[in-house]
Amino acid sequence: MQTIQAYFDGQNVRPLSVLNARKNQLLSITVLDEFLKTDSQRMAEELSGCLHEYANPLLLQSEKTAWEEAMEEKHRG
Repeated sequence: MQTIQAYFDGQNVRPLSVLNARKNQLLSITVLDEFLKTDSQRMAEELSGCLHEYANPLLLQSEKTAWEEAMEEKHRG
């Protein structure tokens, strides 16, 4: 008996590793309440917090209005 991970693409079950099964061999499939992460989701998790060491706590408050202030300055003339 072996356990492998797979996902459902909307039509077929796709294994994420080699499936060593023979033709007509019975399979037992368990459907989990978890989903495959997209590339962008994985990248966001990997990069999350990567610039934390450069954060300046004294500037956090001014970040809330930075966009509005930049647009006012740009279009003042």
